[in-house]
Amino acid sequence: MKNYAMLFMLLFSCAVAQANNNPWQLKKQQNGISVSQQMTDSGYPITRGSLEVDSSADAIITVIRDNSICQRWLFSCRQSKLIQQITPTTRLDYAVIDSPFLYADRDLYTFTEFSYDRATQTAVIKMSGRETHDKGQPGRVRIKDLQGYWSMKKISANRTALTYQMYSNPQLMASGFLNSHLVDSVFHTLKNLAAVAKEAKFKNAKVAELK
Repeated sequence: MKNYAMLFMLLFSCAVAQANNNPWQLKKQQNGISVSQQMTDSGYPITRGSLEVDSSADAIITVIRDNSICQRWLFSCRQSKLIQQITPTTRLDYAVIDSPFLYADRDLYTFTEFSYDRATQTAVIKMSGRETHDKGQPGRVRIKDLQGYWSMKKISANRTALTYQMYSNPQLMASGFLNSHLVDSVFHTLKNLAAVAKEAKFKNAKVAELK
């Protein structure tokens, strides 16, 4: 697990190094959701969205971990499945993302590591890609260099400050169109997640790591 954590921090540091001379630019602000981007030397931006959700962190995490409902909240998700629960706080998932227009679907393997800071009541799910986990799937293009995180800070019993940040190389030409698509992806993911996490069946969810 230490090796995975070290790899994530190395990759994330590289992305930050590529971007640290570029300012964050607000791209969209609507329905309480703010989405900003920071350009990197790769030509692909880091995209970050945030909002306050009328749900607990337990409910939000439970939705994120439920592969069977990815199509309801994760933007353009066609399918998702758990590959391996490595430890109680680390796992490997696979997902297929519907690409715009005539582009082939994108797929990705994502390693996630959960941590919780009781002092600040903040839960974090770090994400990093495992693009070489297999040799590729027919008719799909592998997303590369994936790095990101979810941050959930408790405001009150049923209100959470939620942040979602993502960087990746989708193997599409860097362009204003792609940047706009990434903004929409983060915006609608947050909007959908906020709605699903408020449903009754998630309201009383409890995540063991938050005890």
